[in-house]
Amino acid sequence: MKTAITCPHCERAQVEVAKDFWFIYGFLIFARFGSKTAVGCQSCVQSKGITNFVLVFLFGWWCFPWGLGVPFALLQN
Repeated sequence: MKTAITCPHCERAQVEVAKDFWFIYGFLIFARFGSKTAVGCQSCVQSKGITNFVLVFLFGWWCFPWGLGVPFALLQN
């Protein structure tokens, strides 16, 4: 028996893929880093990946020395 789970983001397509995205955000005196998991249809997960890439690219550099980890997070994604 096959179950169809709809994408939690667009609620139109079926869940096809799950992907982990690394993130790092710098806040001058501290940084937040880790990974997020996106589950959904191919286009929604790709959209989440692009959004994550832009956020890490813009906000990851603002803390020393953790800003040095941004290229690794961008390349992994």
